[in-house]
Amino acid sequence: MSRRSARELCMKVLYEMEIKKEFDRKVLINNEEYQLIKNVEDSYIDNIIDQFLKNHENIDEIIEKHLTDWKLNRISKVDLSILRVATVEILFMSEIDSNVSINEAIEITKSYSEEKSAKYINGVLDAIASNK
Repeated sequence: MSRRSARELCMKVLYEMEIKKEFDRKVLINNEEYQLIKNVEDSYIDNIIDQFLKNHENIDEIIEKHLTDWKLNRISKVDLSILRVATVEILFMSEIDSNVSINEAIEITKSYSEEKSAKYINGVLDAIASNK
């Protein structure tokens, strides 16, 4: 599994958590796609999900602080999930360059969200990376 596919899986798991309002590791463990790829990229995936669960409120505060004229509850759940994955990488995974995290988030956004979202997500993540 490529790192992008792993990021996409993380985004899907965080999306599922948000929809269910169930911020628990069992959402990851019960994910069918995760079960199929287990042990291939699971350390990266586990790290993203674990860091998010440990720092959920702080991550959301940081994202919301960098939203321009928006509140967290107004952005799409897909965009929020993408922002969360990239923010975890930027803040807690120093081995991944922030520019890589931002570029990957933009590419995932282009696949899963509206075209205009990519520019907005780029701006939010760039601000987060600049202020870390």
